[in-house]
Amino acid sequence: MKEKMKLWYYNIRLCLSYNIVISALFMISSALFFDFRDMEQMQYIRMGEVYLPLSGMFLFVPVGGLEEHVGSWELVCSKRRKYVFIQLFRFLFLTLLQIVMFIILLSFIWLESPYIKPWDSFFGIYVDSFFVGILGMFFADISGNYGIGYIVALGYYGAGTMLGNNGLAGCFQLTGYLNHQVISKYVLLVLALLMILLDSIYYCLKQRTIKRRRK
Repeated sequence: MKEKMKLWYYNIRLCLSYNIVISALFMISSALFFDFRDMEQMQYIRMGEVYLPLSGMFLFVPVGGLEEHVGSWELVCSKRRKYVFIQLFRFLFLTLLQIVMFIILLSFIWLESPYIKPWDSFFGIYVDSFFVGILGMFFADISGNYGIGYIVALGYYGAGTMLGNNGLAGCFQLTGYLNHQVISKYVLLVLALLMILLDSIYYCLKQRTIKRRRK
């Protein structure tokens, strides 16, 4: 039991790095750059869909492929414990942390403005940030390179905020509430969950390959 607790504590410490600070500062900066007291609902939604998705990238990408970057991947894979459970724990921990950060920010907006109803659009704005973060983390994992994770996340962010209601492409946009394409939020959520599944399969296969090589 003690050993398990040490393992989870160690992984929480790994997740609580500079990425938390940068993501939190990025979200806090919205309170400095935007005047919520005179902001209307659609202006708030624009801020949430165009500005906040980057907070997910800053939070999730640095956790992608951690063991490879610190040079302990071979050692971790040689253990009996399946690495996929460690990775899923990190996904869950960061997701809960991100939700808490969003709740704090939206609570501040709710207290500041009599015109904005932040909770009405909480789901969609959160999903945008979650998707961009998972996308970057997924590519950082499979490439073993943080840079690629950031490039892919930033590339999608740039394209996703400009897609608009252009046929099928509109289902993958980040500005679904602005363009009245709510289905895009559910599409992005499903894609994010699919990437988590693929990431898990990738690490299962990778750990199995390393164990076979050691036999």
